[in-house]
Amino acid sequence: MRRYLFIALVIGAIGVLTTSLLFEFGVLHHFARKLATCYTNAGWIGGIGPAHRGLPGFAFIFVALANAWAVVDIPQPVHKGIVVIGGSLLLVALSLTLAMSGIFFEPFSSLVAILVTTALGLAYSATEPGSRKRRLQRFLGGRISQTACARLLEGPAPSFLNGQNLQVTAVTVRIFNLDQLREEMSPAQILEVTNLFLRNSGEFLTGRGGYLDESNPECVRVYFGLLSPEEDHATAACQAALDLRLRLGNLNQLLESRYFHRLECGMAIETGLMTVGIYESDNAARLSATGDLIDSTRRIAGANRDYGSLVLLGGNTYAAVRQVFASRPMELVYDTRREVMSEIHELVDRQDALTEEDHQRIRDFWEAVIFYREGRAEEALLIFSRLHSAHPLDRPLQYLIGRAQDRLVDSPQKELATGQPLLRHGHARILQSL
Repeated sequence: MRRYLFIALVIGAIGVLTTSLLFEFGVLHHFARKLATCYTNAGWIGGIGPAHRGLPGFAFIFVALANAWAVVDIPQPVHKGIVVIGGSLLLVALSLTLAMSGIFFEPFSSLVAILVTTALGLAYSATEPGSRKRRLQRFLGGRISQTACARLLEGPAPSFLNGQNLQVTAVTVRIFNLDQLREEMSPAQILEVTNLFLRNSGEFLTGRGGYLDESNPECVRVYFGLLSPEEDHATAACQAALDLRLRLGNLNQLLESRYFHRLECGMAIETGLMTVGIYESDNAARLSATGDLIDSTRRIAGANRDYGSLVLLGGNTYAAVRQVFASRPMELVYDTRREVMSEIHELVDRQDALTEEDHQRIRDFWEAVIFYREGRAEEALLIFSRLHSAHPLDRPLQYLIGRAQDRLVDSPQKELATGQPLLRHGHARILQSL
């Protein structure tokens, strides 16, 4: 925005200088006297003298600056044309109206200022910085915050416009109980509930600097780091998810008081390499990304329904934010396509927001999970049970207690074709099964 303001001031100053020079060389005086003669013959004014020059002399300065700003800042060429033509017609109408009142106002100086600033403004709009706002509105319109858009306008040309592989962090938010709500609520109520969800999730995350890639009643996906690759996007995504967790809790309180229903939601956060660029079809073009994160975050978000958790971290995000955010390990997952084993964690809170008691409880949780994965289910159950007695409503803890109890009574699982030991002994799940 500051760049456009500076360019508009420069173009406006050139318009003022050009018009002033035409005044000094007498070019505009010639046309002004001819117009004054026409008005005098019509009986509207009594002629023109030196005293009548002040009004247009100040008017063209304002017109030059205003028109320069409009042509530079307005992104659509059609809208630029409307402003320029409308402003010119307004000046002619103003001259006629004032003449009928006995006041002479020549519009030629202001029209020259409009002509000069329009030509220079259009020339600037043909350059990459000048056309960037129009391109961003076409490709990103409504999917980023005003702050993020202003940052893109002020900075260098975004590299993703031409395609690029970027490390980004994806946040996927899913609703699990829409089918149940559709059976118990009217269509109008479902529409209101899902719109509240979309406003309180997608729009909220874009306000935190994310790019809204997908938004529908069942799933919202936002990318962090796509617009500003240099930022710590994993940390920003986790902090936004924590704030959104509180926001969705407040939304559920509202829905319970109004409809006696709650939304069952789950979030997943994972970091990875995505191919970012402008994806076009015959009727549309927008910024998007393609890669494994789309499928993996959707599946991990769905795992919240099994665990009873709200926010889950993929292995890459956990490694990037473990010093800033506290988390609890849930399960190992094996990606059969990439043949990669990773760990899903539940996001708890910021490290500096927890008490020493909270940190000790998380350490105990880790110890119990390690016992469970080592096959020491009885020892794991002892710790899980102690934690559960202090926090009986901890649903992820209840899930792991159930898994540990099953371990005590179930026979070893049949060996899978992958040959992964953690899969054979039930310590891990296949990602594609989530």
